[in-house]
Amino acid sequence: LVSTQSTGIISLYTMFKFALVCCLVGVAWSSKDHVDNIPKQFSATFIKHHGEEALQELLKRGDNTEIKERVENFRVAVQTIEDINDNKNTRFSAAVNHITVMTDAEKAAMLNLNPMNTTEGARTRRSITRTKRQIPKSVDWIARGA
Repeated sequence: LVSTQSTGIISLYTMFKFALVCCLVGVAWSSKDHVDNIPKQFSATFIKHHGEEALQELLKRGDNTEIKERVENFRVAVQTIEDINDNKNTRFSAAVNHITVMTDAEKAAMLNLNPMNTTEGARTRRSITRTKRQIPKSVDWIARGA
């Protein structure tokens, strides 16, 4: 009778340790710094926004620097998104989108940051000085129907 109770206690203790180890492993795998997740997340996001064919074409080109740049940009974006979502003071949530899988050159082209892409009119418009709007010193709101 005593040996059965001690065996039951030992097996209960062993099960508790096993459950605790499983929880710790699960927490370690689900942590946001888990590097193995980034390539899988990148592939899923790239396919969602550009399609499977575009991913296969990217891989066929064999340009490792482009792929590394895209994955690194994605990793930085995911870290930023997680920081935003973890911040209790923000009133919005962030998520991955088509911009997170872009290269720096693609982002610059999308935002038209290259000065060679701007038209002459846009360049000269910046140099035009604006005149101040004439604001009266006082307003009779009753006369205006208020």
